Amino acid sequence: MGGAMDLLASVEKVIVTTTHTAKNNKPKILEECLLPLTGKAVVDMIITELAVFEVSSKNGLTLIEYAEGVSIDEIKLKTGASFKISDNLCVMKQ
Repeated sequence: MGGAMDLLASVEKVIVTTTHTAKNNKPKILEECLLPLTGKAVVDMIITELAVFEVSSKNGLTLIEYAEGVSIDEIKLKTGASFKISDNLCVMKQ
């Protein structure tokens, strides 16, 4: 029976979908993980209800899409990690 580590070892791209903040409104996207890791530096993209980030070990987080009606300032406020903004930033596609 496989687990998360087996899944990470057998895929080319890892996309995390999550809410942007926890129930207490604290950011879920942080500079460093506070929980035990299943895999290190394996995530390629993070998608939340507010934003889409590309993740790179070289460039860190890059904001590539944002939800309609959400400001960049709101995303910055609710993200616990620094990020760059893509030159091709656009509203989230559906």
